[in-house]
Amino acid sequence: MSTARSSIRLVPLLVSIALGLVATVAAAQPSGTDLSRRGTHVLAQSVQQDLERGIAVSVASGTRLTNIGRSEVPLKTNHPATSCHAFVVDAGRVEVRVPEGDPPASSVLIRTPHRASFVSLGGVAEVIVGENETTVVVRQGKALVAKGNDWQVFGSGKVLVLSRSRAQAREVIGTPTISVERSLLMTRQGETTDAAIHVDPVAGADHYEIELVGDDQRPPVSVPRFLAHAPWIPIPALGPGRYRVRVRAVDALGVAGSARTSPPLRVVPFDVPDGAVVDGSTIWLSPGNRVRLVDPAGLELTYGTANRYFIDAPGDIGVAGGNPTVARIRVKGTNDEAQLQLRPRPAAQLRVGSRRFDETSHQVEIELTVFDAAGRVTTSAPVSKSVWIDGREVPLDWTQQGASQRTAFRVPEPKGPSKVEVRVEDEVGPIAEETVEITRSN
Repeated sequence: MSTARSSIRLVPLLVSIALGLVATVAAAQPSGTDLSRRGTHVLAQSVQQDLERGIAVSVASGTRLTNIGRSEVPLKTNHPATSCHAFVVDAGRVEVRVPEGDPPASSVLIRTPHRASFVSLGGVAEVIVGENETTVVVRQGKALVAKGNDWQVFGSGKVLVLSRSRAQAREVIGTPTISVERSLLMTRQGETTDAAIHVDPVAGADHYEIELVGDDQRPPVSVPRFLAHAPWIPIPALGPGRYRVRVRAVDALGVAGSARTSPPLRVVPFDVPDGAVVDGSTIWLSPGNRVRLVDPAGLELTYGTANRYFIDAPGDIGVAGGNPTVARIRVKGTNDEAQLQLRPRPAAQLRVGSRRFDETSHQVEIELTVFDAAGRVTTSAPVSKSVWIDGREVPLDWTQQGASQRTAFRVPEPKGPSKVEVRVEDEVGPIAEETVEITRSN
C-alpha cells in the first residue's frame, strides 16, 4: 500500500484474532438491535448506541453486522492489550467514535469479507462495506487498517478502499464553498417560498448532501441530492423561520467530506386583509388596508428605491399617500434586502335596483361611485364594468352624473326568476359585485 502512513508491527495475537473471526461469525445467531449483545443484527432502521467509556457506534439502516464479543488487542509495545468490541460487518455502514488515547483504553475492532480489518486508535471513522470492496474513512484521530495482515496507521482525512485484489488510499473529498442567493425572503402567512444556494464545484464530487437546520430548534430538513455539475441548488418550500444550510460533497463511493454551513437564511411571513391581491412580492391594497409583518423582530425598513435611511420595521406597512410604494426590508447589520411592491387599488360603491316599468318589462338602474386609494371620489380610475343577465353579458352605455356613473336598461317580463349581476374590476380583479333577482309579476 503506497500512501502516507506509519507501519506497525503487531504481535501474533492480533493476527490470530483477525483470522479467527470468520469461524466465530458462523455460530452467531440473530438478535435484537442492542448492538452490545453477541449475535447477528440486520437493521431495518439506523441505530446509534453507546457501547461503554464514551465509545459509540452509529449504524445505518440495511447494515448487517455480527457482534462476536470482546477481543484483547495489543496496540502498543510494552503496554497492556486494549479491550475491543469486535464486529464483523457483512454489508452497510458503521461510524465509530472512540476517545483518543495512546493507546485508547478501549476500542472497536471491525473485520469485513474483503480481508479488511479496522481498529480505532481514537477519534471518528467510518467503515463502509459494499459488494466488492470496503471503504474506511478516518475523519478525526487515527485508525489501524489492514488488508490481510498488512497493518498500518492512518491519520485524519484519509480514505482507504480495500478489496481482495487491491488497496488504495487518498484524501477525503474537499469542503465546498457555498453562498445563499438571498439571505432574506418574504412569503405570505400560511404559504412557503423557495430559496437557492450556490456551491462552488468540488473536484471528485458526485453529488452534494444538503441539510437544512432551523435556528428555532426544528429538526433538520432532508433535501434530495443534486449532481455535482449543478452550481445552483434549490431549497424548496421553506416556511417562515430562521435557517442555516449545511452542505457536504460526496464522491462516487458515497464518502462525504466535511460540511460547510451557510450564513443565516430567514423567511419572514406577512399577512394581508380581505380585498388585497398578492402576486409574488407585489401586493395590491384597497383603501385603508395595510400589510402586517408577522415577525418584524430584528428587521429594519425604508421606503423608496433611493432612500438609505432605515428604521426599525413596524408591525404593518401600507402605500404612502395612495401612491405606489416600494418597501425595502433587511435584517439589521446586513445589506441583503427583500422588497415588497405595494400598489393601491380603487374602491367602488354599487347601487342596483329594479322596478316594474310596464306590463311587459322591468327597469334596472345602476349607480357606480369609484374612490381612489386615499378615499376620494375619482372618475379616472382604470376600472371595467360588466352587466350580466342570466349568465349572458349585456353591452351598455354609461353616463357620468356628478360623482357617479349611471346606466339603465329594461328586462322583459321573465317567465321565472331572472338574475342580473353587476361586476366592477380593476387590473387585478373584482372591487365590487352586486346581484338582483327579478321575478314575474302576479
